[in-house]
Amino acid sequence: MYTWCDLTDQLPFPIELEQLRKELEQLKDDSWLEHYDVTLSRGWKSIPLVSRQGEATGPESQRAAPYEEMQRTRLCGELPAFSALLDSFKCPHGRIRITRLDPGAGIDKHRDVGHEVANLAFRKVRLHIPIETNPGVYFWIDGEKMHMDAGRLYYVNFSKLHYAWFHRINAAL
Repeated sequence: MYTWCDLTDQLPFPIELEQLRKELEQLKDDSWLEHYDVTLSRGWKSIPLVSRQGEATGPESQRAAPYEEMQRTRLCGELPAFSALLDSFKCPHGRIRITRLDPGAGIDKHRDVGHEVANLAFRKVRLHIPIETNPGVYFWIDGEKMHMDAGRLYYVNFSKLHYAWFHRINAAL
């Protein structure tokens, strides 16, 4: 079974990266929520776009839930490029969020379980589209190191042991 793969070239629609970046720049700092599991992450923040009952006011609103409980958040309605991208995926939507790792931040080793689990065997997938990235951001999935490029669509099997880290990049003259 795949650990990860780049699906971008199979998409029947474009990813409007510049429009997504413009909307991302408009988001206020107070829109970002700390991750709900502070023992798992440091400097990992998110903005829910689809959440349980459309809630986006605290860390718990980021947890995954059954599809029938998921709704778009108020903020999602204010982001036309993000909304159009979500509309392009003609399937049930689970938890969808914009996430970021601050420099030096990380997500400790873990496997996704319960409503968090998403892999082909469970007929659910978790997809990532980096909008902005940095050469110092890496994921390790089942021992394999990967970097995701901006504007690409990735499937990642997060039922495998995984973690992420944003290494600080020191510029030397």
